[in-house]
Amino acid sequence: MGKPANGLDDGISGSEVMKRMVQGMVGMAAVLLGGCASHTVSNGSKSETALPAKTGYEVLKGEIYTPDDWPVELVADVYKPEGAGDGPSYPAVLVVHGGGWTRRSPSDMDSIAKDLAKRGLVVSNVAYRFAPQHRFPTQLEELQQAMRWIVENHQTLGVDLDRIGAYGYSAGAHLVALLATVDRDDPLTPAWARELPKLKAVVAGGTPTDQRKRPNSQLVRGLLGAERDAALDTWTAASPIAR
Repeated sequence: MGKPANGLDDGISGSEVMKRMVQGMVGMAAVLLGGCASHTVSNGSKSETALPAKTGYEVLKGEIYTPDDWPVELVADVYKPEGAGDGPSYPAVLVVHGGGWTRRSPSDMDSIAKDLAKRGLVVSNVAYRFAPQHRFPTQLEELQQAMRWIVENHQTLGVDLDRIGAYGYSAGAHLVALLATVDRDDPLTPAWARELPKLKAVVAGGTPTDQRKRPNSQLVRGLLGAERDAALDTWTAASPIAR
């Protein structure tokens, strides 16, 4: 696998990004489950610990997560460990696909969602609207709506609201990084989102963290709707590293 095809890479090969994403997935599962993982320590040696054994899961396709007054219906595919909603609560992960904010679909993240569900996490693999037809912060607001839906349905889904994380790649990584770093009193947080739980863990691979360094990117200009120097505040607001 070569570099990501959406123009958002930071000089790291696509294969290396995906390797790190897999490592991050294991680590996040360990954090949210309260278990452990295999990781490489600073001297290069491996520390081996155990995650819970794999379990079965069920898939709820096309769950509408937007409210009735949202401009469009947006859906998520929800992966639930067997028994979720019937007893103990499980950690949850919001999974967000990449595609330069302009394309691709949740199906890109199906294998990740399945792997997380097998490890005992409830997974919401979400769709969102694309630029340039829909400018920032539309995509962030839709992730906030996805979080709101998880909260409102946590008993049915079997979700522990104190153990919610997010996992994204490329443009999806940008969005989950913002979701994690935007404060409750930030202008990017609507009033209805201010009481949502904060994410406890985030895996963000191939993340475009500073839009201001990409003044010539057609994708970023399409997302933000203006040239950098004409709308520096917007370009800064859309940069997780600036938070």
